[in-house]
Amino acid sequence: MTSTTKHRRLGLTAEQAKEVLHYDPQTGQLTWKISVGSIKKGALVTSLCSQGYIRVCIHGHRYGAHRVIWLMATGEWPRHDIDHLSGVRTDNRLANLRDVTRQQNLQNLRTGRGSSKLIGVARYKDRFRAEIRIAGKKHHLGCFDTAEEAHGAYVDAKRKYHPTNTL
Repeated sequence: MTSTTKHRRLGLTAEQAKEVLHYDPQTGQLTWKISVGSIKKGALVTSLCSQGYIRVCIHGHRYGAHRVIWLMATGEWPRHDIDHLSGVRTDNRLANLRDVTRQQNLQNLRTGRGSSKLIGVARYKDRFRAEIRIAGKKHHLGCFDTAEEAHGAYVDAKRKYHPTNTL
């Protein structure tokens, strides 16, 4: 079950969220309109999950703040993933959020995990290989003398083949 399906099943509406939370689209901050347990009216929603996203608990159910913000702003749960354009998971300004497919969202991974530490670049013998995934398949972009040259080839291909990316 996707998180969107789960949230629809839980039944939280935009009106219910707006009854308990205030959202400032300029700062991206959520504040409580009511006191809930030890949380006082006017307090910022600041609880972080292990992945670095702000979480909020409403009527005993946990939600990603960015998803609730989308619900409050549009009146509907997001159809897909909510992407933070800046890559900062706590930056919930409405201008920084967009509803994208999982595939589009994965195109925005910013950190390389390989030996070069540059996304799209891997060490290959005494050179650097550039690769990109297109429609789930790896495509070889070439081998280069420096990691920076390989990364440049990756960035060029990324802009060409992944027009929705935020790189």
